Amino acid sequence: MEMNTQTTVKNKRQVLHHFGYFALCMISLAIFMIVASVIQQSEEVAFDTAIRNIFVIEDKQSLLYFMFAKITWLGNKPGVISLLVLMTAWLIWRYRDLKGTILLITTVILQNEFNKLLKDYFQRERPLIDPAIDAIGHSFPSGHAMTGLLAYGLATYLLVVNIKSIKAKYIVGLIGICLALTIGFSRIVLSAHYPTDVITGHSLGVFSLIVSIYLYNWLSTLSLKRE
Repeated sequence: MEMNTQTTVKNKRQVLHHFGYFALCMISLAIFMIVASVIQQSEEVAFDTAIRNIFVIEDKQSLLYFMFAKITWLGNKPGVISLLVLMTAWLIWRYRDLKGTILLITTVILQNEFNKLLKDYFQRERPLIDPAIDAIGHSFPSGHAMTGLLAYGLATYLLVVNIKSIKAKYIVGLIGICLALTIGFSRIVLSAHYPTDVITGHSLGVFSLIVSIYLYNWLSTLSLKRE
């Protein structure tokens, strides 16, 4: 009887767990669609102006500007490629996690291409930017926010599920989340994107990350059944 009760409680938790992720996916898509409809009506959004007035760093010689320029590099093509190379080496050598490696590389490439399609469709011009900052093409949604959140978020998840230490899981998870969000925020600070570009980039990044996590877990279940 006690075992049946524990099973029921576990099943209820799993249902709530899945419902929470589903709700988060729907919220993420809703944010994107709402903001997209707003900028299609007018590229100048009062929210963007207010946030930019607070966070954009005007002094390009300051230490803070230098720090965010280094952080934003992690979301540039060389930074993301470096992440993929390091994660490929670590996941295969340390954990023999081939499916995680293939999933990470594939989803990041697809996400990057999808971001290009969205930018070409919306064709939103960027704010005035520093030519030294990597900011080529259209502005909406932010590629650093969208692809960066997926790349660093999924890399963090793959590390967390393979790490044995509970303490290490929390540390890696916290660092990964902060890094993924800070890369997107750096695009606002450096005036490479409007805040709405970053918000929608993050929302689509969250959606893609959740789908990728479910896909990874499904592939893991299939592998266990075959064994």
